[in-house]
Amino acid sequence: MAERLAAARQAATTEVVKAKYLAVSQVDEVIAASEQLRSRSRQLKQSMNRPDLPLDDSVVVSFTSSPELVQYRFVPGAVLDTALRRRTELMEAELAIAESTLGIQVAQNGLLPKLDLFGTVAPVGYGNSVGKAITGSGSDGSTTISFNTGIRLQVPLGNEAAKADLRSALYQRLKELATAQDRRLTITREVHDAVSRTRTGWQSVLATRQGVALAAAAYDGVRRLYEKRAATITDLTQSLLQLAEAQRSETVSVVEYQLALLDLTDAA
Repeated sequence: MAERLAAARQAATTEVVKAKYLAVSQVDEVIAASEQLRSRSRQLKQSMNRPDLPLDDSVVVSFTSSPELVQYRFVPGAVLDTALRRRTELMEAELAIAESTLGIQVAQNGLLPKLDLFGTVAPVGYGNSVGKAITGSGSDGSTTISFNTGIRLQVPLGNEAAKADLRSALYQRLKELATAQDRRLTITREVHDAVSRTRTGWQSVLATRQGVALAAAAYDGVRRLYEKRAATITDLTQSLLQLAEAQRSETVSVVEYQLALLDLTDAA
C-alpha cells in the first residue's frame, strides 16, 4: 500500500522504508512460530506412532476440519454423579475398605476361644506277628475298625497379640475410609473446576471473537485514513499488529475451550 501511494506521489518514499522496516521486525516472531509448529507436529507424530508419519519434516500434518464451537451447558451435580460412579479411584477405595472390613472380622475371630472337634476312623490289625496283624490272617490274626473322637478347647488368657491385630485392622479401615473420603473430595473439586472452565472458556471465545471484529473494523478505519493521508504507516502497522494479536487470542481461547471439554471428560 505504501509503495502504491508512493508511486502515485501521494506518499513519501520514507513511508515505504518504514513499512519495510516494520515488516522485517516481525520476521523473528514468524521464525519462532514456525519452529514451534514443527516441534508440536513432531510431538503429535510421536503420539500417533504411525509408520507413515516420520518424525522429520518430510511429511506435514494438516487438519481439514475446524473445532466445533458449540456452547455446552453442564449440570455440575449430574456430572459429579457420573464421576462418582465411573472413576476407578473410588472403586479401588471401596475394594480397600471391604478388604479392611474383612481384616477386622478375622482379627475379631482371633479373640474368641477356639473349639475343635476331631475324629479318626482306621482299620486296626491284631496278631502275634506284624505280617499277620497287617493281613489279618491266621488263627490269632484279626482286623477291626477303630473309631476315635475328641473335643479340644483353647481359651486365650490375655491374648495381647490378637488384640494388637484387631487394633491394627481397625486403624487400617479408618485409614482406607479417610482415603476414600479424600478421593471423593478430590473428584468433586475436579468436576466443579472442569465445569467452571468450560463455562469461562466459552465466555472467552465470545469475548475474543468480539475483539477480532473490533480490531478488524479499527484496521479498516486506519487503512482508509492512511489512504487519505490522515494516518501514518506506523499507525497502520500498529493497527494490523493489534488485529493479528486479537486473532491469536481467539485461537488460544478456542484451543483452551476444547481442552476444557477434554478435561471435563477425564474428570467424569
